[in-house]
Amino acid sequence: MSQNKGGRSRSEGAREAILAATRQLLVERGYDRLTIEGVAALAGVGKQTIYRWWGSKSALVAEYVTHDDTLVADAGVPDTGDLQADLESWLEDAIARSNSQPTAGLLRGLVAAAAEDSSVAENLFASLSGRAEQALIARVRQAKPVSAETARITVAAITGAIIYALLTNRPLPEGSAAVLAGLIDGGLSRE
Repeated sequence: MSQNKGGRSRSEGAREAILAATRQLLVERGYDRLTIEGVAALAGVGKQTIYRWWGSKSALVAEYVTHDDTLVADAGVPDTGDLQADLESWLEDAIARSNSQPTAGLLRGLVAAAAEDSSVAENLFASLSGRAEQALIARVRQAKPVSAETARITVAAITGAIIYALLTNRPLPEGSAAVLAGLIDGGLSRE
């Protein structure tokens, strides 16, 4: 059992049901149409239970983000000695995950929630991109003599392309990983 902010114990089974319902409704409805009433009904709990444990819809979504292991991007970045090939491999996997359903709809909902609430944004960053970002920065800096800031901006460009595709609901086409990896590797070699 875990403790809520007021010190009362809460049922782990109810917590799991609430978080599973949150995921399902995020996928089906998106963040804007996700309601505490809907989550409570699907989870089989009273909405007062949800409000007692999480003060708002965004707080519930923030905890869901850190709870769902399926959302956490693999932080591993290949190291074959060829930065372009390694970035392309990592990007192919990331693009495939972001293009798959229901992941794409879920990620769009989470990005919308993050835009509304800074705690969701922090949890989303830490869960989805924080570890991957650090791994990518380290891999770029290992291959190229660039500053930490240049590597960070490079990684933002890589992940930004994927996020833009999600937000505009236009999946990146096949071959995008090779194009992005080539642009990044080529651009870094001129710094």
